[in-house]
Amino acid sequence: AGFVSIACCAESSTFTDNTTISWISDEGWFPLENTGCENITRQAENDANYDRVRIFYIESGRRICYNFSTTENENYLIRATFLFDDSLGASFDVSIGSTPTSNVKLSKDLEVERVFKATNHDVDFCLMNHYGYPCISKLELRPLGDLKYLQGKASGVLKLVSRVDAGNTGNSIRYAFYYMFMLVYASE
Repeated sequence: AGFVSIACCAESSTFTDNTTISWISDEGWFPLENTGCENITRQAENDANYDRVRIFYIESGRRICYNFSTTENENYLIRATFLFDDSLGASFDVSIGSTPTSNVKLSKDLEVERVFKATNHDVDFCLMNHYGYPCISKLELRPLGDLKYLQGKASGVLKLVSRVDAGNTGNSIRYAFYYMFMLVYASE
């Protein structure tokens, strides 16, 4: 409950993948006159189920944002997937709300994953252009419930440093037991 899974430039408005996660298209999230869609010419090694990117044709210094509804004081995980193609060389910043979280320089497939506590009833996930054109393939928002290590923190964004699988016997796990994988986070 509460998952938001966006497949950028999806050909249908909704679909379910092989992990039973329901995805929606990002059509209608922002004006489309300065965007385009492209297929990646080879499938990503770790994301073989999706190979499309949304490209934002915006000038350097400009930003584009996805706006999500949130519950104030709820903890969330946000994950963005940026698939790379030689024709998409770009550099852009990623921010959650007004907090800068990453600089993306596309030279390989990349995921940006952060944990934050919502301070309002909505949050923006933004891409700010430096050169080339920002692009994104997937964007996921997951409510995390009560996390002991975030209690007492008024705000801030936690960055994934490492994920450790402490005992899985080779079964595929996706979100159902996610908490045991979020072991090592550090403040940016």
